Amino acid sequence: MTTVKKTFVIDKNIAKTIKQIALTKDTTQTEIVNNYLKQGIENEPELNKESVGIFMKNVRNNDTFEDMIGVVETKEPTNAVELKRKSQRGEY
Repeated sequence: MTTVKKTFVIDKNIAKTIKQIALTKDTTQTEIVNNYLKQGIENEPELNKESVGIFMKNVRNNDTFEDMIGVVETKEPTNAVELKRKSQRGEY
């Protein structure tokens, strides 16, 4: 998983709760926040996944290339090389 560093301002009580959950689950606050954000995005009713055409499903940090096969879903057969070229040209 590729990550980016972002700065958000959140409610003090939410920050405390995230810290407590991370300590209880013996994980990082980053992992907790990422999991909750992913759940929220997946359950977002206004997100039109059809128009996006692709979405992530169960990608883990330690996945190998072989594990990633099938991670992207499209409505119809897709040429990944052509998609990459179009993306590089700014057509997507």
